[in-house]
Amino acid sequence: MTKRLKRMHKQTRVARLLSARAANGKKRSRPLLGHLFSRRTLLVLALASLAGLVYYLYQSPYFRISKITVIGIQRVKEGEVVQAAGVEGLSILSVSTKATAAKVKTLPLVKNATASLVLPNEVVVSVEERYPSAIWQSGTTKYFIDDEGVVLGPASGKTEGMITVTESPTRTLQLGNRVEAQAVQLARNLVEAMPREMGVAPHRFDYSLATGLTVTTDQGWQVRFGDGSDLAYKMAEAKGILAIAKETKQKVSLLDLRFGDRPYFR
Repeated sequence: MTKRLKRMHKQTRVARLLSARAANGKKRSRPLLGHLFSRRTLLVLALASLAGLVYYLYQSPYFRISKITVIGIQRVKEGEVVQAAGVEGLSILSVSTKATAAKVKTLPLVKNATASLVLPNEVVVSVEERYPSAIWQSGTTKYFIDDEGVVLGPASGKTEGMITVTESPTRTLQLGNRVEAQAVQLARNLVEAMPREMGVAPHRFDYSLATGLTVTTDQGWQVRFGDGSDLAYKMAEAKGILAIAKETKQKVSLLDLRFGDRPYFR
C-alpha cells in the first residue's frame, strides 16, 4: 500500500511539471507573436511612407524641369535642342538622360550629344556639332558634307582646299540626307597616294552607283577605282600597267581597276 501511494505521488509530480512547462511555453509565445506583428507593421508603414515621399517628389513643382542648359553649340540653335530634348515641365525623376541625348542626336547638324541632371530642376545637354569636311556636287549644286557623309546644306563661303566629289545622276539633296562617305574618304586617300605611286595627281572626282569612284588625272586620262577595297593592290596594278604602257609607247585614256586581278586599260 505504501509503495502504491509513493508511485501515485510520483506520477502526480510528473504531471504537475509537464503542465507547468506547457503553461510557460504558452506565456513565452505570446510576446514573440507580438514582436513579429510589430515588425511587419513598421515595415508596411515605412514602405507606405517611402511611396508617399516618391509621389510627393514626382508631383512637386520644385522638381519639375524649368531650366535646360545647352553647351557646345555654334551652328545649331538653342531652341532646336530644347525642343528636341522634350523634357521641359517634366519631373526630374522621370527624365532619362540616355533617351534625351538620343532625341537631340536626331537633329541634322548634331553629331553626338549627352545629357545630365542637376537637382532640383535642371537638365544640361552637351552637343558635338557636325562640321564640313568635303563638298558633294549634284548637277550644278554643291553641298557641304561631314566626314560621315551627312549633308549640311548648300556650300558657301570658303571652299578652297576641300575635296569635291560630283555624283551622277543628279538629285536634290536636303539637310540631313546622307551620301557615299566612303567615296569621299577614298578620294582623300588618292590625293596622297596617286602622286606617290602613279606619278599623276587627281584633278576631278566623279561618283556613280554603277562605277563607283572615277578619277580624272591632271594629264586628262581617267582611273576607275570603284570602291576603296584592296587599294594597295589596285595601286600596284596601276603602277605596273603604266610602266608597260610607257615601254610600249601606248597612250592610256582609261584605266579600270575595279575587278581585282583583271585590270583593263585602253
